[in-house]
Amino acid sequence: MLHITPQFRFKEIFDYLQQNKNIVQYEKEYDQIDGLSSFHRATHIEENGEICAFSCYLPSYLISAVKNKQTQRYLKSIADEVDFPIIQDDAHEYSDCIYVPFIASNEQHLPLIMYLAAVQSVFKQLPIIIPKRATPHKLDSIFKKTSPRTSYCIIFPVQAEQFITNKPTLAGPLVSKFALLHPVQIDNEEEISAACLVLQSSFQNDPLFSVYEQNTIKRAAMIGNIVAHAVRTTTERGTNFLFCPFYIQPKISKAVACIVSTPPGGKNPWGTEPGSMMLMGKQFGTSTLRVCKNFDILHEKCCGQVENHYYVALIGCTKPGHGIGKAIMSIPMDIAAQVGADFYLENSTQDNTKFYEGLGLKQCGELVLSNNGISATCWALRKDPHNNDAITEIVKIQ
Repeated sequence: MLHITPQFRFKEIFDYLQQNKNIVQYEKEYDQIDGLSSFHRATHIEENGEICAFSCYLPSYLISAVKNKQTQRYLKSIADEVDFPIIQDDAHEYSDCIYVPFIASNEQHLPLIMYLAAVQSVFKQLPIIIPKRATPHKLDSIFKKTSPRTSYCIIFPVQAEQFITNKPTLAGPLVSKFALLHPVQIDNEEEISAACLVLQSSFQNDPLFSVYEQNTIKRAAMIGNIVAHAVRTTTERGTNFLFCPFYIQPKISKAVACIVSTPPGGKNPWGTEPGSMMLMGKQFGTSTLRVCKNFDILHEKCCGQVENHYYVALIGCTKPGHGIGKAIMSIPMDIAAQVGADFYLENSTQDNTKFYEGLGLKQCGELVLSNNGISATCWALRKDPHNNDAITEIVKIQ
């Protein structure tokens, strides 16, 4: 089963790989990519409880965001070997790519472990670069129709389509009544814009936003600004995904669902407190800045600091009733389960509360928001992996 590897499991998996020579058959380089652990762009395969494959990837335009100097030097050393911007296929010239700096896998699992990197390649229209020192396999023979170079292998988007499987896994594609949905990680402004469109549609009639903006056009702009802020502050280290069906010409603009979330160890999805206050003051008005403070109080009382649990800040889909919501919740719930973390979110639509309770979350808090005589209730929900029955008293904030 293919899993998206959370930061908390990165070192554990590397330690396991060290002890299994049948998976890693070459000079180990993973000590140089430890700095990728917080980027949540890694996958692993488990069979019968055993890890049998691992890989990680990173778009080239995020190299400068890597804080670990050793990892950054390693990635830049790969970049120096690539003949940008000369790399081109029959139709495009590329100056960015998806780097896969490490693969640990036998040949049997190699195509599947490439799935998530291939999805990014196809939907972002970026080639995949795999340095030959990053894998024990002869890529020329394993990856058919690739373009080998002296020190690296390049897989163009049209060639990466061969790795986009239709076999459902925890990482994707995710099964809904509508279609098989492939997770595209949100990294750039085009993807942020697509996320805004999906979430604007999903939250257009949300009671919480309706309380603070009655005008539907202004409300859409408000939602878009809040979404863009939340996504930008977590782009590097959050688990923010667009979910897209695979058409003949895969496009980000065809996304039907989106999730913006922060796994354990991440930062507050609303960014720094001054930045958040400025945004909320602009969107809700200075007289309602207590909204931000009340949410912080609710969050802390119900689940403690965000660094200690998985927090879903925003989730929405454009086709409700097709099983999409349940499908896209599988990724964050799987990651939370892998690291034994609490799972937390806030919701202001009562019907959705019933949906979340069906997934095992329990109500742990209630926040009533009022403005000009109009009120809305926001419910806090949590899933405790150790003892979900422990939630007995509901925190109430007016």
